[in-house]
Amino acid sequence: MFILVPLYTHYLSTEDLGVYDLIWTSINLSVPIFTMQLHEAAFRWLIEGYRDKREVVISNSALGIVLFFTLTLFVSFIVLSLIQYRLSLNIYLLSFLLTMAMCVYNFMMQITRAIGYSVLYALSGFAMTLVLLVCNLIIIQTSRMQIEMILLCNVIAYFCISIFLCFKLRVWNYFKWKYLSIKVLKDMVIYSSPLVPNTISWWFINSSSKFFLFHFYGSSVNGIYAVTTKFSTILFLFNGIFNLAWQEYHISKRFDDSQFSRIFNTYVFFECLVVALIIVWIKPLIKVVVDETYYESSKYVPILLIGVCFQAFSAFMGANFMKNRQTSIIMKSSLLSGLISVASCSILIPFFGMWGAGISTLLGMLVLFIYRLQYVLKNVTFELDTKVLIASIISVSIAMLTFYGSFNINVLATFIPILFLSYFIISKNKLT
Repeated sequence: MFILVPLYTHYLSTEDLGVYDLIWTSINLSVPIFTMQLHEAAFRWLIEGYRDKREVVISNSALGIVLFFTLTLFVSFIVLSLIQYRLSLNIYLLSFLLTMAMCVYNFMMQITRAIGYSVLYALSGFAMTLVLLVCNLIIIQTSRMQIEMILLCNVIAYFCISIFLCFKLRVWNYFKWKYLSIKVLKDMVIYSSPLVPNTISWWFINSSSKFFLFHFYGSSVNGIYAVTTKFSTILFLFNGIFNLAWQEYHISKRFDDSQFSRIFNTYVFFECLVVALIIVWIKPLIKVVVDETYYESSKYVPILLIGVCFQAFSAFMGANFMKNRQTSIIMKSSLLSGLISVASCSILIPFFGMWGAGISTLLGMLVLFIYRLQYVLKNVTFELDTKVLIASIISVSIAMLTFYGSFNINVLATFIPILFLSYFIISKNKLT
């Protein structure tokens, strides 16, 4: 959570933050494995063919998640019993509780979104952040900030919002034993299972670098890099909001190829504009938000922001595959980019440290975008506006020169991207 960065960087050492970030990263890897991404299947089924059969979808997906979670939890305990503990037992138990809380939260959020409570869906995400912030502030006032206490705050926040949504939607009214069907559950698993390696591949692209940094340089360097990734999530969060809306719109509506191209060109336009502005202002923002121990993290933010750009464009293309139920293409593209990212990490990080981590992430995102684009071009008459592309490249380049050069950050440097790109909105091109 970006809003918690000032707290964590002020009260946690770089070593402790590095360890916590690795735990959080590992939990994010385990969630799709524990649930088989059945909450994604539930959303897909509810917004398309089963709007009038909510009980069928919710009953089968809920049971499937419970079964897969129980099985994976049992296997996890066996694996942990065979390896040497490097963390305290409390951390392991809290990590399992947090994994469970996130699984329930993801399921409840997707159900909320699928049955049409868009405002409640948005407010729930905000409320979860607010509860998490309040819990952390209470800890600061009553005890010492520790990894265990931060994990406990997350467990409380995720469970609180999940319970609230459960009562608000009266989910128990949708769960009926008589609607359980092996066929329906099998169809949902067939759809969702390719999304598991897809999500894991995303994890390799975004997070495997942290384990390489920890291995070669220790938790302190990983703590600094963790702050870098938190700032790139500013853009990632905005992209997530757009992609959720775009995915739902694209799946439920029909429109021609020219509309698809126009929306994509507009998306490229605004994405690169936002990236340029964030890059220009990231240095002063970091000095305000984080403790001075973490100032070094600003150097690596621009390259990660460009990587997030390509990730956003890939997610845009991915909606087309989800609409056509071509989740295998999503899986293949993500696996390839994940392998590229891990290979790059193993080669670059030992020599270039955090620079190697950033470049590896960028390469993975770029490969993902190129792979998905060439598949879309086979099925959609797609036309990329060259004027928008040139304007976007120049704008981001100006921002990068401002950031890495010896220029002072001033009003002119800030608004060059805006002025340059605004010309293409006003002029008669394919965005209008």
